[in-house]
Amino acid sequence: MGDTAGGGSVDRAALRGAFRRLGLDDELELWVAAEAEEGMPQLARYRFLSALWPKMIDTWRSDTDRNRIARSLLADGANREELIQFARSVAYDTVFSMLYYLEDDGRDDCADLPTWALVQTRAGEPPSGQVLGALFEDLLSLDPSGNEGADIVPLLPGPWMKQADRAPGDDPA
Repeated sequence: MGDTAGGGSVDRAALRGAFRRLGLDDELELWVAAEAEEGMPQLARYRFLSALWPKMIDTWRSDTDRNRIARSLLADGANREELIQFARSVAYDTVFSMLYYLEDDGRDDCADLPTWALVQTRAGEPPSGQVLGALFEDLLSLDPSGNEGADIVPLLPGPWMKQADRAPGDDPA
């Protein structure tokens, strides 16, 4: 057992078991320590983030034929692997942008208005108040392939792209 930042204690063995149930093996002790010692809601964070790749990004690997526009592009001779890579790139960018937006909507002129947060909850209990913040920071590291999105991130417009690779209108910021 370890003390949490909130003053409670955590059963590390139970926490390890819960993480393993969700499929975490690599860096298990880092996630456990962050929750047990620092009181960070890491189990909720991992559960949320680890579902995003298979449900929102990698689903394009198998569901391409279900999309009418993708079927049309393939019928017109588009390369299947490139289309899948492009769709996954767009999906990743959308998920990343939404996670970033949860953290900062960019509206400094609305600081006095209500905002939002994703918080940890448990069935039958009120929200804990433990915010799952900066989720965008861990999205790449949870790519189930272990490649941290290397096959799709270079396709996204951003500062990592060489000027020669950018299409007109790509915003490097």
